[in-house]
Amino acid sequence: MAAIRRRYWKNLSEQPSAVMFGERNQARMAIGQAPQRFNPRTNSLEEMQLPEEMLRYCRITKHRPTPTWGDQGLNPYAQP
Repeated sequence: MAAIRRRYWKNLSEQPSAVMFGERNQARMAIGQAPQRFNPRTNSLEEMQLPEEMLRYCRITKHRPTPTWGDQGLNPYAQP
């Protein structure tokens, strides 16, 4: 699964739409690492997730996996 994740990020970094992640994250993705963002609720960096269950399901159904953030988006008004 780790190799699949690395390939996914490398392939995504080569797509024109990867500019939405920013230059720093594009460089991370080019070496097979997930993009990161700052979470103001926890005051820490977090990586995008490709859960193993999703990768297995997508492999069976031939669908493209959709990466997610751990909390599916930031709500600055939500409590941690």
